[in-house]
Amino acid sequence: MKYLTLLAVVFLLWNCTEEAAVEKADITLTFKGVFDDQPLTMLSDVYSYEDDMKLKFQLIQYYLSDLVLDQSNAIESAHQLVDIASINFGEMYSENLALEGLQVTIPDIPVGNYDRLRYGLGVAPDFNATGPADYEIGHPLSDNYWSWAMGYVFFKIEGNADLEGQGDFSEKLTFHIGTNEMYRSVTATGNFEHSLDRPLALTFELDVYRLLVDGEGEYLNFRETPIDHTNNRVLGNKLADNLVEAIQIYR
Repeated sequence: MKYLTLLAVVFLLWNCTEEAAVEKADITLTFKGVFDDQPLTMLSDVYSYEDDMKLKFQLIQYYLSDLVLDQSNAIESAHQLVDIASINFGEMYSENLALEGLQVTIPDIPVGNYDRLRYGLGVAPDFNATGPADYEIGHPLSDNYWSWAMGYVFFKIEGNADLEGQGDFSEKLTFHIGTNEMYRSVTATGNFEHSLDRPLALTFELDVYRLLVDGEGEYLNFRETPIDHTNNRVLGNKLADNLVEAIQIYR
């Protein structure tokens, strides 16, 4: 997947004065999108939404920062898998592509019984203090920059809404959320065992319905707010919080 910048960590173990071999295996990461129980596609599929509204999507994109695999009870056990990545579903034009997802292989990660996965949603503050001129074209941070805000757009939701359920998708939806205030740090715990005979393979699944509709039954009402560029900080923080809950990780 071309929009990933990956750092492999070399971990040295010493036994007296001799260097011991470290067993390593590749880790596979897959990123998928769904809307409730349906695969998330762009431009074609129609999704039923709250209060008889219907939606079509053109772009769903978010940044993943500083993805680290770790052992909570071990010293110097952290391995950074990704420093910054743009997870972009903009070319998911078919159900088959959506089911396949975006996949990347992280090479040569030491095997072990890991129990913690740490990552950020959005652009980490150190990266957010930089700009596109600091990167080559094709780097995740060579695009999506707000010059007026001196920072990056952390995630985007773009599409069209049929507000009356009559097949008229003329209402343009645009939500671009950013600024350091909207950055979220996440720690996921569980069994992330990584072995030679069973290398770790993780799927990050984003449910866009859960992003727009929170657990309390409240939802983003497109009849009232079809566009926001982080002007409404309450709304931006709500979506940033929802993004944390909308991403499920499984192997």
